[in-house]
Amino acid sequence: STVPYNDLTSPASTDWAFLFNWIMNKLFLDTIPVHYLITDPAHLPTESIRFFHIDPTWLDCMIDGALSVANHLSNDDDVIRQFIKVEINRYLSTPIGSGPTAHLPQVPLYGFFLRSAVVKVFPDLQLTIPYPEGKGAGLAPILVQKRMASDILMVLLDRLPDSGQISSIRFAQPMHQQCFSAGDSLDDNAIEFIFRKVYRTAASQATAHDALHEFGKPHSWSRTNTSSNAYDWTSRCLSFAKIEEALFRSTDGLVAEMPAEWGPPVQPLLTSSMAGIQLNDTVKYLEILPAQKIVTSPPGISLPRQIYAGSASTISTSLRSSSRPSTARSLAFPGIATRASSSQVQSALPVFTQQLPKPLPRSSVKIQARSLTQTPSQLNTITGPNAVPKMAPEPRSSSSSSKASG
Repeated sequence: STVPYNDLTSPASTDWAFLFNWIMNKLFLDTIPVHYLITDPAHLPTESIRFFHIDPTWLDCMIDGALSVANHLSNDDDVIRQFIKVEINRYLSTPIGSGPTAHLPQVPLYGFFLRSAVVKVFPDLQLTIPYPEGKGAGLAPILVQKRMASDILMVLLDRLPDSGQISSIRFAQPMHQQCFSAGDSLDDNAIEFIFRKVYRTAASQATAHDALHEFGKPHSWSRTNTSSNAYDWTSRCLSFAKIEEALFRSTDGLVAEMPAEWGPPVQPLLTSSMAGIQLNDTVKYLEILPAQKIVTSPPGISLPRQIYAGSASTISTSLRSSSRPSTARSLAFPGIATRASSSQVQSALPVFTQQLPKPLPRSSVKIQARSLTQTPSQLNTITGPNAVPKMAPEPRSSSSSSKASG
């Protein structure tokens, strides 16, 4: 097929769909034990965040090792394994969708670990990592957001910090966990309010980009001034009359800040909705901005992401020299790459070009073996692919002979 299998198309083989999903899950670090990702607890101390690049060579070696299990089809190379890698690389280099939202499959390249009590207190911590304005159409801004432990959060992205596509990383309190609060600051001696702008007509909302923004200086009431307090420390109740008076005060309230909206002749009143806006607790957040000088990403990370499948000559030779490539493919994963021509294989080559060392031929392997009772002169040297170690029989001791005869 000219279009490689993905999650939006039907596979030619259910076996291939299973293998495809397994390999892609490993590229997303799925089911990889945590101690392989964090080799020492000291690397991720409490209340810390650690950023990292994903090493493509490490993942390629892991996938290659998994695909090498039970390799008994050929002596020099595994044709099935090569076809699997070529087809995966063809998927990774083929855009998904059409038009302005078409994009290559997203694969994690960068990420970070967050270890903090915030992860435990807010299991649904709101994380925002937007693309710059005008970029990222049709792309998921976050590929993986996974809790590795009760206080550890792992986040994976498909873009690097030096690409200019990470404008900010923002951790925010979940919106549904907002609550009403008695002022922005309250202690045994004083209460403090920071009022927010409120617009009352639909016409002004169109130009009110600063709606609900804070304005003016904080309004404070001291506990010693009992006559005009907005809060009663004995009953722990608010006085909405005093809050209304301060909110619409002509010197520093809404009337002074927004005279076109709240000035005379309308007599302003503190409604329940306005009181809710003023008492609503602000969303707490932490925002990380990129540094002015960003360190260049390590070598070996390039797009599109490709799995190492050998050099061009290695793949072409393996495909031509296989005595039964179609039979092997149909037995293992029918329909994976049965129509792949040599040109398609060449176009799907990975970015790495170095040749892996070939395994040592069996005929050159030399085996030496001896029993515990043999002397060095009795060693037998065996060579050849079908050689079987020959060992001299161990002499039976007199004690064992007497026991046997008895």
